[in-house]
Parts: sequence; structure tokens; C-alpha cells
Amino acid sequence: MNTKEEFDIYFIDMNRLEEQAAEHTFLLIQHGKDLKDAKEELAQAKAVLELADADIGHWVVKNPKKYNLPEKINAAMITRVILRHKKHKKTLKVFQEAQEKVNTLTIYVNAYDHRKRMISEAVKLHGDQYFAKPYIATSEIKEIVEQLEKRKIRAKTKPSLAKDKRHSKKRKRDNR
Repeated sequence: MNTKEEFDIYFIDMNRLEEQAAEHTFLLIQHGKDLKDAKEELAQAKAVLELADADIGHWVVKNPKKYNLPEKINAAMITRVILRHKKHKKTLKVFQEAQEKVNTLTIYVNAYDHRKRMISEAVKLHGDQYFAKPYIATSEIKEIVEQLEKRKIRAKTKPSLAKDKRHSKKRKRDNR
């Protein structure tokens, strides 16, 4: 996963709480299955590493001269040869990659517990009307209503005033 996807997964959108609560279980199950598979891969990689080390150790004991060791060898000598052997390094790399995958997925799964708490708290706060709606003071509302009423009244009276002016012009003509 890249960083943007990770942020998107763990970001809680307060306008979509119901959707995010519903998708939470699906995401947790998906990452939980991935973690289970990664743990199985890790166990297999560990077994392969141990088998490779045992094989190398057996070869060293059978033929110490091939590894530039004296006829009488001890466990420390065998361990040094095992750690330097190509097969050990290759299987160790596979094991470390599997371990890294398990660690990463464990972090994701643990983060879902935090996400669950975040969603629960957000739902609780939403239910408690914590998130404010736009608020206008009562005096401001009265002012706005009065202004709207005045505008409405003015809008109604303007056409009638215009008619009165037209009539008054006619009267002035007639009076001449």
C-alpha cells in the first residue's frame, strides 16, 4: 500500500460515518486474512531456513576440509560457516522479507482497532449533536426578518408609486 491509500483508509469522513462503519468490518477481515497468509509464509520461510542451516551444518561436519576447518571442529566454527554460506544468506533474506510483511500487516490490523474506536466516538458525538450547525443569534434573526419584510413591502409599493406618478402627469396635462 502506498501512503495515500493508507491515509484514505484511516481517515474518518464525518459526513459518511454510516458507510465507513459498514466497510470497517470488511476491511478488517481483508487485512486479517492477509496477515494469516503472511504468518503461514513466515512459518514456511523459517522452516526452510532451519532446514538449510541443518544441511549446511551436516556438510561441514562431514567434510570440514572443504570449508578450511581442522578435523576437530566445534559448534562455533560450524555456526560461522553457516552464516557465511550462500544458501543461508538466500533463505535468510526470504525469511526477513516474510517477517517484514507480517510486521506491516500487524500494524494495519492494530490500526483498525484505533479506527473502530474513532468511528464509534464520532458516531457518539454525532448522536449527541456535538458537531455544530450554523448558529445565528436571536437578535440577528429578528434584524434579518425585519429587513426582509421591509424589502417585501417596498417591492409591493414601488409599482403603485409608479402608477401614481403616471396618473399625476396626466392630471397635470389635463389641468393645463
